Amino acid sequence: MGNTVVKISKYDYNNKYKDVPELSSLNSREDVATFLDTFEESGLKGYNIEKVLTKNSKYIFVYSDKITGWDFFKEINKLSSIDIDITPQNIKILFDKTKSRGYFTEEDYTPAINTSDMSMSVDEDAPTGFMGDDSPILDSVDRRLLHVRRGVRLPINDAHGIIIGRSTSQSEYTVNNTKVSRKHAQVYKEGNKCMVHDFDSANGTFIDGLRVRSDLDRELLVGSSLMLADEEFKLV
Repeated sequence: MGNTVVKISKYDYNNKYKDVPELSSLNSREDVATFLDTFEESGLKGYNIEKVLTKNSKYIFVYSDKITGWDFFKEINKLSSIDIDITPQNIKILFDKTKSRGYFTEEDYTPAINTSDMSMSVDEDAPTGFMGDDSPILDSVDRRLLHVRRGVRLPINDAHGIIIGRSTSQSEYTVNNTKVSRKHAQVYKEGNKCMVHDFDSANGTFIDGLRVRSDLDRELLVGSSLMLADEEFKLV
């Protein structure tokens, strides 16, 4: 494996990396997770970043000896096409490091091998090695909470899970809806179960029409409807 390259000076960019295209968008959760992972690995503070390069879906930060005014969260929200306001409170929950593709290496410069002359037989019915949402392994460890209106899938991976509400300072996933309380509810794992806690919300938290009491957490089953006021979520 080649040496990792996560940051380069403006001088190195002009002399070696000028053919690497500049990043223009982040279109998936893997893109955002890789961007975050690479930025943290670079050790840069952000204020002196000139631009971000991309090749093979990995990133390189170009830094300067001058203050550029580059801001991480402003930049990541500008580049991201995902319908989520990315904040310091939610970024590592929604885009955890396990989704990162890793770092750019010198091998990423290696020209692709021409396979046009190679004869290969392909079994179209052979398994691909990818697991679908109905995989029994994913069933026990990798649940997602689907926000129906926005089509966003939130990972529910541990005993903390995710806090949902209207406030960006009190919640990790924010919902722009005045009927939703600032800190409305929490969905978390307890063993292999997904549980729901209500923070005494004004307009209530409901599972399949039954209200979740603030003093008694309830299990959320796959396919069940979770309503935070009039915002619908489903466990998938």
